[in-house]
Amino acid sequence: MRPGGPGNIWTNLNDDDPGENKDMNWQRNTDSDIELEKDQAALSKINENIKKKKVCTQEEDNIKKLIHEISEREKAISMWNKEVTEFLNKIKKEREEVGKLKQLILGACSTKETTDVRTTKRTLTNTDEQTNREGPEE
Repeated sequence: MRPGGPGNIWTNLNDDDPGENKDMNWQRNTDSDIELEKDQAALSKINENIKKKKVCTQEEDNIKKLIHEISEREKAISMWNKEVTEFLNKIKKEREEVGKLKQLILGACSTKETTDVRTTKRTLTNTDEQTNREGPEE
């Protein structure tokens, strides 16, 4: 036996019912199907949006991770640049010191050469004077 009751799709579907009742029930059934299809379409759209949102959320998370990685790399590059700059400044100072030492050494060498020449001249002169006093060697 079919379930009955007002508003039920099985109500008044017997062949004994007048045509109007059959048409009304058919219309009610069709309206319910249309509403069901609309609800299913809306539900499908909601599910698609949820999937899209999940994908978007994953993409947002990936973008956030990439931004964080880029930030970390920028910090590392900044630190590296700072270290390189400090190293280059240290090399520059050492070159300046080497240049100063080179000038001192060259200055000392030129003074020493002059002194050596003078000392050599004095030594030669003194030796000549001693030889002249003592007389020629026999």
